[in-house]
Amino acid sequence: MVLKFLILYSFLFASLFSNESAIKVVLNELNNNKLTVIKLINKHVLFIKPKGIFKITNLNKKFTVSIFYNNNSYPFKNNKNDVIVTAPNLSNAELQIYINTENSIYRSFSIITAFEDKNIHDGFVRFNKNKYVIGPYPKIPSKPGKVNYFKKEYTPPKWFLLWNTSLLNRPISKYLKYKDLVTVPKPLDKTSKRPTKIFTCCYKIMKEFDNLIDTSRENANFRTVRVLSFYRTPLYNKSLGTSAFSRHIYGDAIDFFIDENKPFMIMDDLNGDNKKTVSDAKPFFLAYKKLITDKSNPPGGMGIYFSKKGASIHYDSRGHLARWGAVDKWWPIKALPKDLKDLEDKIKLLQDKYNKLHQKKKKQK
Repeated sequence: MVLKFLILYSFLFASLFSNESAIKVVLNELNNNKLTVIKLINKHVLFIKPKGIFKITNLNKKFTVSIFYNNNSYPFKNNKNDVIVTAPNLSNAELQIYINTENSIYRSFSIITAFEDKNIHDGFVRFNKNKYVIGPYPKIPSKPGKVNYFKKEYTPPKWFLLWNTSLLNRPISKYLKYKDLVTVPKPLDKTSKRPTKIFTCCYKIMKEFDNLIDTSRENANFRTVRVLSFYRTPLYNKSLGTSAFSRHIYGDAIDFFIDENKPFMIMDDLNGDNKKTVSDAKPFFLAYKKLITDKSNPPGGMGIYFSKKGASIHYDSRGHLARWGAVDKWWPIKALPKDLKDLEDKIKLLQDKYNKLHQKKKKQK
């Protein structure tokens, strides 16, 4: 009898809580307004524009929802198995949402509203009479190339968020935490501080990054990632001497490595050869190639670096292909899928024509 009860209880529990990803949040990206669907994680932190509408979907009938703002109940609409909410018409406001069962809280998460600054070309972001120095975003060059060809992807962001230290260990995706959004430059140095109090981000990179890590784990034994860099202000990015158009300044690039085993702050030996080599990063390249080839992820950027601390990986969701370091060697242009190779050839042709024209003009002078 007891056994039958346990089996029945297990079945009911499983039917209620199976497929945790069934509960999702649908909202718009901050800077391009595209609709995105987020798989809900407990304690999730999500971001939205003021007055933005979001939907909690696929709710089981046994779930109830309660929402609070400043410790007061906040209104929402029920629509069958969905809940529809309009965010406060205020910036830096936080809604606390609870998805409850009869006896407990099954999931809780937060929605935080961003603030807008349309005049960031002078190198400042303004909010509530405060002025934050971030440095100017670079102007799109007239010279043909990928930045010029995909100029929409290089539009400076307008929506930003204030840093909140109380959220550090809260998840923003399956493999990313809030503290990863703006990292401490020297994690082992207790005096090292985050270089900015404001940031921007996009869900596109978070979702594609989670796909990348899930796929990489098919060829490597690890559970977590250590993020080296996510959002950078243009000013901080310039101080590092990296590309002026680094995707980090747009909030859609992540530098990371695997650091689960001692010695820490050194890339783990993922291929098990007892050596510190660039090949430790190959599972991420293989995942990158697979996801783009089968169109599970759109084309993006990947670079693999190697130093005395071992390999580290850059991944971004720029929306077009970019490869450097070992990735360029492992996936040369001649081996790309035809549509991607044709696009690379087209951009190179435009560059060649431009260069020939300018050389001709110089000779005429």
